Amino acid sequence: MRFRALSVTLLLFLSACAATEKPTTPAPFVPQSRGTFKVGKPYTIDGRTYTPLLPASYKESGISSWYGSEFHDKSTANGEVFDKHQLTAAHKTLPLPSVVRVTNQRNGKSAILRVNDRGPFVDTRLIDLSEASAKALGFHGQGLAPVVVELLPNESYDVAVAAGARPQDIAVWKGGPEPTALAAAPSLIPRQPTGEELYLQAGAFQNPEAAAALARDLMAIPDVSLKTEVLEQSGGAPHKVRIGPLAPSDVAPLKQVLAERGYGDLALITP
Repeated sequence: MRFRALSVTLLLFLSACAATEKPTTPAPFVPQSRGTFKVGKPYTIDGRTYTPLLPASYKESGISSWYGSEFHDKSTANGEVFDKHQLTAAHKTLPLPSVVRVTNQRNGKSAILRVNDRGPFVDTRLIDLSEASAKALGFHGQGLAPVVVELLPNESYDVAVAAGARPQDIAVWKGGPEPTALAAAPSLIPRQPTGEELYLQAGAFQNPEAAAALARDLMAIPDVSLKTEVLEQSGGAPHKVRIGPLAPSDVAPLKQVLAERGYGDLALITP
């Protein structure tokens, strides 16, 4: 189970037309203690119940976080030992272990990961990646990223058998239907700039840690998290925290949301 605040140092919006990179091949997984295959019974965390499943297909978009040193060498939910240097992940309901392809929607980078833990138990987050996985997807320095998670059934079948699962219990993964088309989630895909977008500047700081702290706070607000970025400056110029790009019609509603959260009349700027 992974529940923690992640520091944010940089959120840069990259072009939506960036070429998708070849998925990263996982490093040979050598668990320090052999884990077991498990789907698991329903469980409750902070008043919310999660029901593990053995799906024939799974493809979903959401927010990814990552975890590292504080859990390194500790047991995962299926009895393996977490290694922050391995390409692994935690998910709330997928079987353990299983194999997924995770794609960063901001930069198109993709990696194939072994799911061997449970979490993250934060409302807006879909999956928690190891530190190495976050680096492979290009958001290690950013804390959070919008991602697409797709189960790879045949690969998961082989991994599960190696972990002690009985083939007859997981035959659903062999020859299962293709994953359904990903539901449209325009809020997860940064708007391609057209030259008419506007930004709300939330602050400007000489101290980069102060800029990162403000960005982290803004990311906790719905409709704001994926539009927040820190412009790191050189030569002593202040590090700017801004929200955007925004269409003119987005400005007033967003300013109202921010005002309700204690953020005053933010300056409206153009790139």
